[in-house]
Amino acid sequence: MSNLHNIPSELLETFESLNTEEQESLLKLPSDMRLTMLRIANKERRDPAVQTASRMRNAIEPGHEQLVLPMAPLPTDLARVSPFFPLAKKDMTKREYLRKEVIADHAWGKLEYSGPKLSIYEEDVLLALISIMQKGVNTRVDPTADGGQTYTYQGPISPIIEVMGLSEAGEIYAKIIRSLELMTGAVMTMTVGKKKGERLQQFSSIMSGGLWDEKTRTLTVSINSYFLQMYITGSITWLDVRLRTRLTSTNAKALYRFVASHRDDEWRGDMMHVAAAINLDLTLPKFKIRERLRGAISDLVDESVLKPESNLKGDILTLIRVARSRRMTDDSNKRLPAGRS
Repeated sequence: MSNLHNIPSELLETFESLNTEEQESLLKLPSDMRLTMLRIANKERRDPAVQTASRMRNAIEPGHEQLVLPMAPLPTDLARVSPFFPLAKKDMTKREYLRKEVIADHAWGKLEYSGPKLSIYEEDVLLALISIMQKGVNTRVDPTADGGQTYTYQGPISPIIEVMGLSEAGEIYAKIIRSLELMTGAVMTMTVGKKKGERLQQFSSIMSGGLWDEKTRTLTVSINSYFLQMYITGSITWLDVRLRTRLTSTNAKALYRFVASHRDDEWRGDMMHVAAAINLDLTLPKFKIRERLRGAISDLVDESVLKPESNLKGDILTLIRVARSRRMTDDSNKRLPAGRS
């Protein structure tokens, strides 16, 4: 690989710990971004949160323990589930509270969510914030009492708005702060193993806390390190965030998350399986669910995520993804909007 000479010797061991696909993806990034992500990964190797995530992952996929890099995939089952729902505006005013909502229950264990029902808008805010933190903009990494790390952003809200592809108008500041507040009360619990006395149970909120100073217009917000390792870290790529800003439909964003979680480029099955996975309202009449899925498919075809052959015939849904390598090559010279320091 021709770009290896641009990687400092102290980071080569970290780079070589990655699999071939991860290495190729990393080398397509601009050099400053690539080095930042490698430095984060190098530090995280000693983070207890990463070690815990590694134990959880190995319990799910024995024999497949690997370094957790911010762009590496988590187990497929985890990547397909989400506490974020495509909500109508009327449902966002007064949020339903979910208590121990099971969003995944498999042979390896169970994933549960407790907290306010979160919307795709909250997910957009979270992805934008993480993408800024990955670039090191207004970000610090603080040690915790247990030897771990807390990731904190301190700066203006404008970079978050910029990455989300929005403008600084109306109630945008209040909406983003409200989203961060909601995620502070959101708790994910993952239990690995079914046998009593041998289970591993990990629980954490999405946000550790935050502060908005109206006088200085400064936002300080911390993302829980354990949550990053358990859920978010593995599903984020720069391509994810950039493409999501171009998708206006919440259903399309949710379907994109599902499509991106599969290793194979083609998926075929009952539409209700996908509707449940992307948190569509299953109480809707079937023709309404078909309508939402067809709209989302059309949007993803327009963005070259899905091939035009993708379709919904009756209750059978066929999703054919454009090969990842081609999309990453097409986008390799593009960058996220830079946050303001």
